[in-house]
Amino acid sequence: MNIQGLDIEIVEEYKYLGVHLNNKLDWTHNTDALTFYDSMVASVIFYAVVCWSCGSSERDRKRLNKLVRRAGSVLDCSLDSIDEVVLVLYTMGYFCNT
Repeated sequence: MNIQGLDIEIVEEYKYLGVHLNNKLDWTHNTDALTFYDSMVASVIFYAVVCWSCGSSERDRKRLNKLVRRAGSVLDCSLDSIDEVVLVLYTMGYFCNT
């Protein structure tokens, strides 16, 4: 195939600006990536955050936030940091005052 005299390679899938486009024009790959994050990554990171966050060190929170940013980079979307999740849970009354 060519466009204006330039040969264009035909591929089954192409990633552009973090979005996976395929020759079927469906969103399966993008949906699978977000589902994976929600079911595997987020559940492990945020499991029992109510219990461990108050006692975690700044170093540990930075390391976990780095992991969250990396996951967001892979998924090409913005994800809430550990600190943001803790703040939301705190305002919802899930934490006692320390």
